[in-house]
Amino acid sequence: MTRAAVGLLLLAFLAAPSALAGEPAPPAQEAGGGAPEFRSSDDPSAPASKKKKSKKKASAGPALDLGAGLGYEYNPFHLTPSALRDLRDDRAADRASGRFDDMDSPDDFVLRAGAAGGYRFGKKSGSRLDVELEPAVRLFLENFRLSYFEAQARVSQELSKSSELRLSLGYVPERFRRNSFADGIDEDGNGSISDSERRYRPLRDTYGGGRLAFRWDYGEKPANTVEIFAGAVARAYREPFEERREWVLEAGIEATFRGTETSGTRLSYRYARGWNPPHREVLLVDEDRYDLDFNGDGDIVDQDVRSVQRVNRTTNDHEALVRFFWETDPKRSVGGLLGFGLRVREYASGEPYDRDHRGRWDFRLGGRFALEFALGRGASLVLGPWGEIQLRWREGKTLDKTKVDYASGGVLGLVRVGF
Repeated sequence: MTRAAVGLLLLAFLAAPSALAGEPAPPAQEAGGGAPEFRSSDDPSAPASKKKKSKKKASAGPALDLGAGLGYEYNPFHLTPSALRDLRDDRAADRASGRFDDMDSPDDFVLRAGAAGGYRFGKKSGSRLDVELEPAVRLFLENFRLSYFEAQARVSQELSKSSELRLSLGYVPERFRRNSFADGIDEDGNGSISDSERRYRPLRDTYGGGRLAFRWDYGEKPANTVEIFAGAVARAYREPFEERREWVLEAGIEATFRGTETSGTRLSYRYARGWNPPHREVLLVDEDRYDLDFNGDGDIVDQDVRSVQRVNRTTNDHEALVRFFWETDPKRSVGGLLGFGLRVREYASGEPYDRDHRGRWDFRLGGRFALEFALGRGASLVLGPWGEIQLRWREGKTLDKTKVDYASGGVLGLVRVGF
């Protein structure tokens, strides 16, 4: 059976219930910034054990949740439209440069497996302590080098019947993102770097982060909720990209308005500052853009000239999310979530030759829809699609010059059992 046929069968199977569900890549999975996504209990992709522990009447003791699923993902490398075409075309120049080494396909099927274990200490309302650990793995079937392991841990302390303090930690060891430009060799001596003379190397990072959140429930039942949080992330890259290391500080607020005990609307805003120390990288510059002779050949007309210049990848992020949710309960066997988000990223570089970042703004819009079907005995099925698109704009350009940086999306089917 061909790969296309397998894809059609998978999509037909997931579409059978008339609704799809999925889970977009969390911010922390991007190359270039973000904090780990710490899921809410109303999220259908959150562990079943967490849902049970979010109920006020949950008892003390252990809880365990197991889950496995299969998804389809388009453009997992976050490539531009032109780079996607080059990947499909398998050009000789790209093979020589290593541009797409270990990047075998523009889309992929993803196997997911994970567990969530926790323990609740204390029986008296207002003094409970929850400890949870969630390891998970994602295996990409064609682009296997994209596969990675992640882990989250949470400690939640009830301060009163209406307030809670929660510490969340996330960690992902060395993860491959894609290949990134590292250097250029002017083999023919013409002063410019052609596509085949470029050298790409694997972009791999390790990151860990934490978030401290305070939640307060107010109003008559069903109570509304306000949560404020702050966090930090450290990200390190493997050679030859060690200078891209990054530290992120974040803060935000989240408000939940419930129409019933199991349904409502959640609004959130998050600001994050990602610091990257200015450093020197190999760039490809056009001499006529700067009226400078970068390669020393006596003219200023050459394109894609190798030059080592200062780069600054520092960013400011503003992110807003809105989610509508309804949870399963003894009287309702179908839950779900509909969410939309916008992130505006400003690059703070003032380096004169840092064309990739100076004056750059990214606008990322995303959406997701998920349905959760209660199967009985603590089991559930989650299905649905997700998608996102990122637009790039530069200061001094008109809005019609905005370009599509990347578009990605997919569908997910997940079976989960809670004990």
